Amino acid sequence: MILKRLVEQRVLFICPKQEEFFNLLMRNLSVSSLRGILQFIPEVPYSTFKKYYNKKCLLPRNLFEVLCRIGKINLRNLNVTYKEANWGQIIGGKRGMRAMRKKYAFELKKWRAKGMERSPVIGEGNAKRIKIPPTNEKLAELIGAYLGDGTLNKYQLRISGDCRYEGPYYEYLSKIIFELFGIYPSI
Repeated sequence: MILKRLVEQRVLFICPKQEEFFNLLMRNLSVSSLRGILQFIPEVPYSTFKKYYNKKCLLPRNLFEVLCRIGKINLRNLNVTYKEANWGQIIGGKRGMRAMRKKYAFELKKWRAKGMERSPVIGEGNAKRIKIPPTNEKLAELIGAYLGDGTLNKYQLRISGDCRYEGPYYEYLSKIIFELFGIYPSI
């Protein structure tokens, strides 16, 4: 049974609890421990299974559905809700910002003012001028590398890989980025 990537919705158990779900699963599969479940799903590490059992992590939705199917557990009998994959990060980020505001209230105002001085809207600061590239094969190759191994936020585009094996390719991409946008990327 092949599982999809574990980056998706998470299952929040209301009733029965997550631990009770695993106990029911072990009974239905006639196994005595969590390790016994792994014979049905060898792709999931035991340490990860323990985190799910101990409620340190929420189950990914696709893994939950696979476990219900192999354990012959009716999904309709379970009271669960589904959370987005990053819901814990959002909560953690909000808590972190509250703690920052509490601990660094005065400094935060200074830091923000300093950031606004560097903003391209107010002053030149550290903003880089980027030229708009023409549509060509080099741009298509860069977009393909980004789609395969990249991430993007409002501050940067990052393409990840292992420089031990792909170093010359990243040097090549670096040259393409300079030709297209007129900036030197860091590797």
